Amino acid sequence: GQLKHHYMPKIPLVIVPENFVPENNISKIEFPFKNPVIWKQPLSPALASRELYEKMRSFDSEGYDIIFAERSPHHFSEEWLGIWNRLEKAKSQSI
Repeated sequence: GQLKHHYMPKIPLVIVPENFVPENNISKIEFPFKNPVIWKQPLSPALASRELYEKMRSFDSEGYDIIFAERSPHHFSEEWLGIWNRLEKAKSQSI
């Protein structure tokens, strides 16, 4: 996990703010998309950490062409640091 993009899924992962609407932000996104998925993390960081890699793999295989990982204000607390460290390494872009 030391490499910058070690955890990157096969499709682009873009970190976005809470309540993000892709259609309103097309000019800010570096990747064309037709079938996006907005990934809202569970409220529990323990559950989010268990789901992390499974979700990235499933989004890859379910036909989505871009993942928008929604980051809420509570995701900046200490118990979320490891999860967002991995998502930062997996991202293609942040908005």
